[in-house]
Amino acid sequence: MAEKTFRVPQVDERGHLTGAALEGVRELIPAGGADGWTAERQAKAQGFWVEHSTEPPAEETKYGVPVVWLREGTFTEPTPVKPYRPNPNYRRRTITIPLQAGLSWKIDGEPASPGEHVVPGDAFTPVAVTAEASDNFKLAAPGSWPFQFGSLKGRVLVASDVFAGREGEILIPPVPEENRAGRHPYAIRDGARWNNAAGGTAEVRWNQHGVGEHTIGGVVKPDGWVVGADGAAVNTGIKNLEASLVFNTGTPNVSVEIEVSEVTASTPFTLTFGQPKQIMNSTSKVTPSVRMNADGTSVLDERTQDGVVSTINAGSPIGVWRFDCLDGRVVITAPSGERAVQDFSPLAPSEYGPYSKLFIGESNAVKIKSFKLYASPSR
Repeated sequence: MAEKTFRVPQVDERGHLTGAALEGVRELIPAGGADGWTAERQAKAQGFWVEHSTEPPAEETKYGVPVVWLREGTFTEPTPVKPYRPNPNYRRRTITIPLQAGLSWKIDGEPASPGEHVVPGDAFTPVAVTAEASDNFKLAAPGSWPFQFGSLKGRVLVASDVFAGREGEILIPPVPEENRAGRHPYAIRDGARWNNAAGGTAEVRWNQHGVGEHTIGGVVKPDGWVVGADGAAVNTGIKNLEASLVFNTGTPNVSVEIEVSEVTASTPFTLTFGQPKQIMNSTSKVTPSVRMNADGTSVLDERTQDGVVSTINAGSPIGVWRFDCLDGRVVITAPSGERAVQDFSPLAPSEYGPYSKLFIGESNAVKIKSFKLYASPSR
């Protein structure tokens, strides 16, 4: 049988010849010939790098681009692909969809190509971006993201509470010893009225339940919040739910701004909107939350009705945090300008309660300078 001649592109990742000559091979050439081809050049040109293997690759990126895994062997089983989060720019009102093999994309149900898309207008606009698997692929993670552009129109500042100049004040003082006998353990304990020092005229008041103290491990600890010499309030006692700050908003459809001045311990920072009663364990499913860390970072989760879809580094926790709630859909804006939507909708009529509360998971963890409450004039 006559010997055949083959041209085999057998090269290493730098485009150099590698290995011994194969039987029956007369000539080895770099792939692409003399044009300077390298694996890195090809990866960057096409926007992804394909790995053929029987097991998933250990790294999600290579040569600075996403890795696409193609399973070796039979193609009867779809290849998993993890969609990357589209990148919103809320100031420019754009969404950039990444280029990924094995995926197609939709914006609000309409097909969309990878690249930058403009959200028109300046209104408060919800946008849903969805990734769908192409033939022979399947999603390895949820592929739907809610984004919210613009600001709610028509909400005005109705109340505020500023803690500067109130050193030593306990926002919700404990019940005096002489008044505790026979008191119901869940009786409401009213605290300070908001001073409206930053604007607003509505009457909002802090409250908790119980006597204001708990014995934990033989030590009496307060439930209340105390204003320090720096003009910031902090929970100095227990870290239980009893230390929540409950306040009357009239409806869950409000916006709350909270100015954080210091974070000394990593903790969840959770608001509840629409609880039906003043008592701290009155429940509502609208519970947007942030993770604030003592190392100067914070984390936001994006949450759809199906659960958490992605986690965002929101930058420093110091500054003003804003929570906009509308019918169970909450937009959280960090001091950095980073934003996440946490969707708890739909709400039943019974879930539009008149109270809200703030719960911080660790005591002495987060210092707060002020609160501001915004609502529609008809509130």
